[in-house]
Amino acid sequence: MKGDFIERIVEEKDCDDLERENPLTNAGVYCFNWGNLSEIINTLQSNNNQKEIYLTDAVSLLKNSLSLEVEDNGELQGINNRIQLSECEDCIQNSIKEKHMLNGVTFINKASCSISEEAEIGKDVTIEANTHIRGNTKINSHCIIGPNTFIENSNVGLNCEISNSTVYSSQIMDYIKIGPYSHIRPNSKISSFSKIGNFVEIKNSQLEEESKVNHLSYIGDSIIGRSTNIGAGTITANFDGQKKHQTKIGKNSSIGANTVFVAPINLGESVTTGAGSVITKDSKDNSLAISRTKQVNIENWERKKS
Repeated sequence: MKGDFIERIVEEKDCDDLERENPLTNAGVYCFNWGNLSEIINTLQSNNNQKEIYLTDAVSLLKNSLSLEVEDNGELQGINNRIQLSECEDCIQNSIKEKHMLNGVTFINKASCSISEEAEIGKDVTIEANTHIRGNTKINSHCIIGPNTFIENSNVGLNCEISNSTVYSSQIMDYIKIGPYSHIRPNSKISSFSKIGNFVEIKNSQLEEESKVNHLSYIGDSIIGRSTNIGAGTITANFDGQKKHQTKIGKNSSIGANTVFVAPINLGESVTTGAGSVITKDSKDNSLAISRTKQVNIENWERKKS
């Protein structure tokens, strides 16, 4: 972009043959000193071919008017409808993605992705198809993001893989795998070397290093200790109808499939829960917590016919 002093701006219908040879086009963007403009604005006349009062005539009446010449025409497109708005968005997105590509980011199907201007993406990151990175998101080097992934206002560490998932306002540390079909809700922190698997929802929770939540679970308002494994179908029942309550599970614990924690709950370290348990009481270190009725088998049972 460069600037030059100009004498006047002439509408195309008012140009003579020599003026039409000028290759520059007025973009219609102006910045005036109001004190100077107010002194001459009422003197503008409509003595032109269209019988209109042109604001552009103010340039010839003011001293030291300066024009800025923009080399990329795509920066100065008019927007009068949704089609033109979409075209301008494509222009901005292409510029943003090209910048990241020159810095070492790979896009798979670039047209299907969108990246916010504020986002930071490290080197050797691969952005798969239909992935959208919004807000003040930072993705560190050597990550694979997508396909079909949405990340907003979050920090993603080194060597992470996030597939077919959404992440909102959370911190994802290093060497973490998330997805497919996981939902990381605001104020969550997933520590390094952890795994969040299929159809898992994490909300306002902290998972320490090497923890695993592999399948079909809801972890809300919780603190999960290091190297703890959360079995499939585990639910933290954090809402009593009026308030949210916290679940704490110590390190090296093993949570059986389909365990329900009725918060507030505090489990110590190296605690095991039996599959299908409903846990309503705290458990100490190195304990087994089971809460389920004894199975009864009735032989030769016949269902009543309707």
